[in-house]
Amino acid sequence: MAEVGGRYRIEAQLGEGGMGEVFWVVDTRTGEDLALKRMLRDRRVGHRGKRAELRFQREFHTLASLSHPRVVEVFDYGVDADGPYYTMRLLEGEDLRDRMREGPMEATEVCHILRDVASGLAALHARGLVHRDLTPRNVRLVDGHAVLFDFGVLVDAGWVGDVAGTPAFTAPEMVRGVPIDGRADLFALGVLAYGMLTGKRPYDARTMMELELAWSVPVEPPSAIAPVPEALEDLVLDLLCLEPLGRPPSAAVLIDRLTALGGLEPDPGLAVRPGYVASAAFVGREAELELLGALLSDVAAGEPRAFYVEAESGGGKSRLLQELAIRAKLEGAAVLTTSCERAEGGPFATVGALVEEAFAVAPEEATRASATDAALLGRLFPAIRERHAKVKLDGDVGEPAEDRMRLQAAVQGFFRRLAQEKLLVALVDDVQRCDEASAAALAGLARSGAVGLLLGLARRLGEPVRAPGAVASLAELEPRLRLAGLDPDGIAALLRSLFGDAQHLSRLARRMHRATGGSPLFCTELARQLIETERVRYRDGSWIVPEDISLKGRSRGLRDAMRARVAALSEPARALGEVLALHGGELELA
Repeated sequence: MAEVGGRYRIEAQLGEGGMGEVFWVVDTRTGEDLALKRMLRDRRVGHRGKRAELRFQREFHTLASLSHPRVVEVFDYGVDADGPYYTMRLLEGEDLRDRMREGPMEATEVCHILRDVASGLAALHARGLVHRDLTPRNVRLVDGHAVLFDFGVLVDAGWVGDVAGTPAFTAPEMVRGVPIDGRADLFALGVLAYGMLTGKRPYDARTMMELELAWSVPVEPPSAIAPVPEALEDLVLDLLCLEPLGRPPSAAVLIDRLTALGGLEPDPGLAVRPGYVASAAFVGREAELELLGALLSDVAAGEPRAFYVEAESGGGKSRLLQELAIRAKLEGAAVLTTSCERAEGGPFATVGALVEEAFAVAPEEATRASATDAALLGRLFPAIRERHAKVKLDGDVGEPAEDRMRLQAAVQGFFRRLAQEKLLVALVDDVQRCDEASAAALAGLARSGAVGLLLGLARRLGEPVRAPGAVASLAELEPRLRLAGLDPDGIAALLRSLFGDAQHLSRLARRMHRATGGSPLFCTELARQLIETERVRYRDGSWIVPEDISLKGRSRGLRDAMRARVAALSEPARALGEVLALHGGELELA
């Protein structure tokens, strides 16, 4: 069977839309079943093709930075001879479209599905984005829940230069050339609700040109077609209002309303409060990200580059590396990421984690790059032994110092050859915990450079360094970035990503700056505490921040904030956390 990117074996086509096609694939490295979306070939021609590719990249970037239980999870982005693709969680179950073919649905089931979809939309709208194509085929019913996917025509709220989507689900403002916001998706949610309850569409139009005529005919009340509770009918008709101001103010406000209307059990995973905090935007590091983006461009042009980042705990270094990784994937690079915190072990443990990543991300290229020194590297790395099973391992260890130098040279050679095969970005977080052998190998690789490689290393300040000499050598790299705390304007931007255009955010930002020194993580934790203690409240689709809000009594430091979060856990959750902390890694739960 055909493979994509030398890694994903196509098992079957799952579907095709206007922008792309989706396949069921098997990750040949892990054996995991995934879904893979690829841009349609005829969408990649000329100016339109460039716009379509930018949209495809935007879709992946948004999903990669958005973590929500009712939005599909994405994993890897790549480009091969047939164009760009990305992988995502394979959603079992059925499309909402298939469920609706069975006939009108009960009110309780409808409310359950609408609540799930509204929750996913709320997370999207919190980023100032509009889905624009909410239809039954883009909602998947999985294990009793609805999951939102296919974000191919996603746009920023505001003026939009084109009309996209499915005509019968398109809000009037989307075709009338006026600014749009999340309420355009709420109109589509109303069309979904009407169809689930009645088996019919409120405004039946097959083309955009037919919409104005369809809207001129009053909607038949759902209760005239099927039994529908009065309160649910009122909500559906509100959602279908042709004027945006007549619809509910936001998707978030629908969650509690649908819970009550459907008599549903509360679902903490869909709560507005934690969802908003989890969706905090990446702010205040634009200059640093721009610099790292320039380094990536240099590497693509044939110049080897390396950089070093350091920050206090919670200062945003890991998030900076994450954002760079997403950007690099969109540029077609093979991206290897690891944290020395997760890769703790013996000599070459951190490098070993990068080697494993290389064989997962670019297996064919990694196989060729490791062939030269397979006999030597196979002693250290299982992935190389597995790929070169017929090669006899080098048993001549010799003097320990000499042997270590040979191994370091072989490691560096592997990454140099891999970078010649494919644009390569290797990002190592928490180098203060890196083993000495790996740190020395990485330092040598950074100093000598490798064409096609961008090597990034990040250190958390205030912690003991496991390999002081080698890490000191890494700290001499240029550029060396020291992430300072966010200034009040940066904190205000962070708060706006959480609370929208609520009043008094500038005052709260100044007080947070004095309390936290600008630590992004500490600011986010304080915001979480303000929400959980209802000092900041969510009412009727908007956040209310008191003018005289005080931070007195809040956590006095990041460590204090973390302790407060742990204390709030249930006994079983805290016990599980203690086990995971002692284990020091992931555990598979039965």
